[in-house]
Amino acid sequence: MPGPGRGKRNPRRGGNALLDDPYLYQIEYKEPTICPKCKAVYKNKRWYFDEKVLEEVRISGKYHRKKCPACRKLDDRYIMGIVEASGDFIKKHYEEIVRRIRNEEKRAMRTNPLERIAEVKKTRDGIVVNTISDNLAVRIGKALFKSFKGCLNIKFSESERIVRVYWNRD
Repeated sequence: MPGPGRGKRNPRRGGNALLDDPYLYQIEYKEPTICPKCKAVYKNKRWYFDEKVLEEVRISGKYHRKKCPACRKLDDRYIMGIVEASGDFIKKHYEEIVRRIRNEEKRAMRTNPLERIAEVKKTRDGIVVNTISDNLAVRIGKALFKSFKGCLNIKFSESERIVRVYWNRD
């Protein structure tokens, strides 16, 4: 039987599947832990990007070093969200759209450091953004729609924990 908080299943909005993120439960993190790659701190059963918390943990000298789930996903190229932005509007406003996408990632990381973009690619038809969390992909799609209007379509997989977000504006 899984321990408290382990193997917890949450229904996904937009789909019937009850799917877990394997990277959140594969490794048990002891407190405090500092990710050697991104310097996120695991304390009080959550991850933080906070210089003050990081400094407190470092000064104590008693901490563990282990990669956070986000850095492990990035290393493994474990993609959970794909945002496909297309249309003539992108060609005229490419830099502004990429800036909006990156700003949304920064905003998401303030509340959850495990929300990250793996890659932003320019394509013939527009932009493809790969994220390591399904929530961030949805959040980016909604931010593009709110900022620039257009058409937004969100499709959750029934069998895998992945979401495809399509945003278009011609």
